[in-house]
Amino acid sequence: YILLVRVVTTILCIETTSLFILNFCLPFPATPKWYRAFFELTLIPLLPLARSNGSFRLSVFQRKWLYWPLTRARRLLMLKAKFIAYNSRAECLYVHVESGESITIPNLKDLPNKPSNDWIRYVVVSDTHLLHGDYVLPASDVLIHCGDLLVEDRGLNAGNTTLGGGASIGGKQRWKMLLDDFDNWLGRQRVSTISSQKQIFVTGGNHDQILKDLRPATVNLLLRNGTYVEHGKVRVGLRKHIDTKDKVEKEMVNKMKKIDHEQHHQQRMFLSAASRKHSNHSKVGNFAFQYQADKEAHALWSAVPSGGSIDVMVTHGPPFGVRDGPAGTSNAGCSILLNYITDRIQPRVHVFGHWHAKPGAEKRGDLLFINAASVDFDHCSTNPPVVFDLQCQ
Repeated sequence: YILLVRVVTTILCIETTSLFILNFCLPFPATPKWYRAFFELTLIPLLPLARSNGSFRLSVFQRKWLYWPLTRARRLLMLKAKFIAYNSRAECLYVHVESGESITIPNLKDLPNKPSNDWIRYVVVSDTHLLHGDYVLPASDVLIHCGDLLVEDRGLNAGNTTLGGGASIGGKQRWKMLLDDFDNWLGRQRVSTISSQKQIFVTGGNHDQILKDLRPATVNLLLRNGTYVEHGKVRVGLRKHIDTKDKVEKEMVNKMKKIDHEQHHQQRMFLSAASRKHSNHSKVGNFAFQYQADKEAHALWSAVPSGGSIDVMVTHGPPFGVRDGPAGTSNAGCSILLNYITDRIQPRVHVFGHWHAKPGAEKRGDLLFINAASVDFDHCSTNPPVVFDLQCQ
């Protein structure tokens, strides 16, 4: 018994020391692959923790008391001291809308150009859980965040925003600091501007109780570099391409203070923070914007314009059976949402997040589904941002 305690204590000490070095003593943060490789090496004596397929996953203890506190501590330090750089993983997942084929682009410089000027480039992230700074996003016409900015958010009434693993920071100024950091990150992204406003759109998720408590009007005052939409439609577009060498005509266009909608290539989006409450999260307690009754689901999705008038549907929660977990009752998606998407709303693309375990794209008929969850099951910033181009009709 004493020998076992010593072995376990030694392993935990080694893990804690190494994680501290990985987080604070390097000029840049370690990638999630480093964490995984290290945990696999140190877990070799503890084979019972291995899954049946032979692969390792961070244990609840490791996530809660080792990985999360140290990584969140580094993020807090980043807010105060700028000398520690964020992870500069400049990669993305490019999805062809027509075929549904996905290609991992290891370097943003190799990202293909848009087919022509009447195509709109979308960049989508979701479930960043305060790890947004780990991502370098490519230039885009529209940037979408599908919700779950925070980690363990209990809202205004609780008086604190938990960062995970028991590490929490309390008080209004603290949650405002987190939103300011997220807003500053949005401001650094290279996104097209229409009428002096960047086309950056954010919705909430089940971990974002603070956004629900603040309500959209207040959230939009705090997010100066983006537009928060809780449940509603927006228009996105491009400035009309003027193929002319006439300097007078160009000057006349440039001097216009307001550009009419007719001079944009336009597309329509609908964003919703809603997701179905499922059994897998029954003990977690992050239930913001969630519904359980079928009546609530019908009320939400019947409000979305139908007949293909929406080009891009953005929800936090996935539809049932589409990249939403293993088959059976464990699926996190909503069957009612799936029925509305396929039979009534009929968008060209449906992007969502919420379920970290199955990121990627899937084509069903003419409809492209994209799970853009940015973190994996262990809340490591493993999954790259998603990029797709959509032609204006």
